[in-house]
Amino acid sequence: MEIKEFTIADLKKAIILDNLWDTEIVPISKQRAISQVNNPRAAEDDIVLLVGYEDNRVIGYLGILPDTIIIDNKKHKIGWFSGWWVEPAQMNTGIGVLLLFKALHHYNQSIAVLGLSDSAKKVYEASRKFITIKKLEVMIILFRLSSSYFLPRKIPKLKKFLQTLKFLDFVVNSIMNFRLFIWKRINNIHKNIKFEYINEIDEETKQFVAKYNKDELTRRSSVELNWIIKYPWILSSPLKDKISSGYYFSSESERYLYMNVKVFSSNDEMIGFIMFKLRDHHLEVPYLYYCSKHIKQILYVIGYHMIEMNVSIFMTHNEDLIRNFADIKFPYLYKRKTPSPSFISRRFKGINFENYHLQDGDGDRVF
Repeated sequence: MEIKEFTIADLKKAIILDNLWDTEIVPISKQRAISQVNNPRAAEDDIVLLVGYEDNRVIGYLGILPDTIIIDNKKHKIGWFSGWWVEPAQMNTGIGVLLLFKALHHYNQSIAVLGLSDSAKKVYEASRKFITIKKLEVMIILFRLSSSYFLPRKIPKLKKFLQTLKFLDFVVNSIMNFRLFIWKRINNIHKNIKFEYINEIDEETKQFVAKYNKDELTRRSSVELNWIIKYPWILSSPLKDKISSGYYFSSESERYLYMNVKVFSSNDEMIGFIMFKLRDHHLEVPYLYYCSKHIKQILYVIGYHMIEMNVSIFMTHNEDLIRNFADIKFPYLYKRKTPSPSFISRRFKGINFENYHLQDGDGDRVF
């Protein structure tokens, strides 16, 4: 067994030579590699991918996203885990743990991870190398039914009932669309809210973000936000291509885009900036900057986009959005809140992370 380490410089060479995607199992998608090498917070010698090989066959890999966090106005280099996979037959060989400890070593015990499954959470807790960053929760709101889309993907046997599921969606959504139409008529945001769409962070937005990002752990600037917009990890496509078929994490979706919205009051004062992330039937707000007294107006703008972008599910970790969502009386079928684990290396044990704000897009969640 051999573990190869890939730095930013190595990925640049791999993109030119196109030789990292010749294996049956692909350790990183090409668009992730392109995004990684353009990461403004990454250095040439930062290790961003660890790959385990046996007889030239990929048996495990671990991706790392280089970043900087700001604590007491001091910068700390960290790596966010992103894409940790081990071949099922190799689960008991220790390859996964070896990848984990190598990553910790290369990043000077400065590793963090957000948005874990229950099984992954147990691994991090058992390693005794991590502490909880913050006790986060995610609010999931279902306001349209998409059973014909989701259920056959989870339970293939249900494909034979596709027409029945489509009819169920039609009936439920006809009722919900009428309720959503009434909500829009009652809450006509165009009377006192204006907005502007942008495809990159302009000077006005740059200044606005800088004003409201001071309590953030990652403290994104216009440079990082423009990098995210320009170099996504997932592409919109109707079918899987040859690389995505061998990659065990997301690289393609039927619909995937970022939408960036500047929000203004009726007197043209900028009161918010919203980055939307649309993926198929899901809508999220990975980055949101706003004046707290205008949180209700921000929620109305989000609600309008939830309706107009024809999605079914909205998800957020933002505490203000969760706390104030009921105030706009948005119609929905189902709403729940659930814990969202977050971990960082023990070397940061003495830090009170409750003093710092985590955005929904921090780590690799923006992608």
